[in-house]
Amino acid sequence: MTLYRQLLIFTLVLFFLLFSGTWFAKLNSTRAFLLDQLQSHAQDTATSLGLSISPHMEKNDLPAVETMFNAVFDRGYYRIVRLTDVENKVLIDRTQEVAIEGVPQWFVNFVPLATPSATSIVLSGWNQAGTVLVESHPGYAYRTLWETVVSTSLWFLAMIIVVLVGGGLGLRVLLKPLKMVEHQAEILCRRQYEIQTRLPRTRELRRVVEAMNRMTSKVKDMFDEQARVAERLRKNAYHDSLTGLGNRRYLEGQVATRLDRGDSLVHGAFLLVELQGLQ
Repeated sequence: MTLYRQLLIFTLVLFFLLFSGTWFAKLNSTRAFLLDQLQSHAQDTATSLGLSISPHMEKNDLPAVETMFNAVFDRGYYRIVRLTDVENKVLIDRTQEVAIEGVPQWFVNFVPLATPSATSIVLSGWNQAGTVLVESHPGYAYRTLWETVVSTSLWFLAMIIVVLVGGGLGLRVLLKPLKMVEHQAEILCRRQYEIQTRLPRTRELRRVVEAMNRMTSKVKDMFDEQARVAERLRKNAYHDSLTGLGNRRYLEGQVATRLDRGDSLVHGAFLLVELQGLQ
């Protein structure tokens, strides 16, 4: 796996962990806020309803009380609205099933909401006539939570696309000097000496490029020195060190080359005279 892919995957993993933490924190904070709202809503309704029906309870006008219960239950978002007397006998009971529309069941199971309830004492004169129980319906809270999760997830997907595109381009720009170093090493094997003039701004990559440039210069100097040594040895092998003229080995090589050529006919004679004991 390339360094580019490793860095990109590492960035995505960090981004996913950050999103997961943010997602759960936002979910919990929203759920706590909605539970407080449901509790406040239930308590306000119970207190208001208890105060409203107290005069009717004093007159023992149960049909008027039931009418007020129906009005509150029909216009509000409640799961239970109940009236009990001092002996805990149910006088009026209005309930509805928890049917949450527009929210998947797995989300309801994943995020359980303990629906809060509130009570208020109903007075008849100075005596307690009963108790009002109000329990809010969790459907509104679940819909709000689901919409929050969906919007947060959509933002996350949008940010993932931005990270993939922007991060990918950014990593390619940052890792471009490494590609150049790889190219520099490959052509160095072919005895081509290229020096990078554009140095990266990243300190670590800049040091790598500078080290590669120095190594390329050193290798070029070594090969040049070896070429000069080889040329000097060849010249010493085929030329006289005193006069600089070609020696016998050079002459024999020239003669052999001309005799081996088959494209032309050579006429003449070659005489080799060797002098011994010449002072």
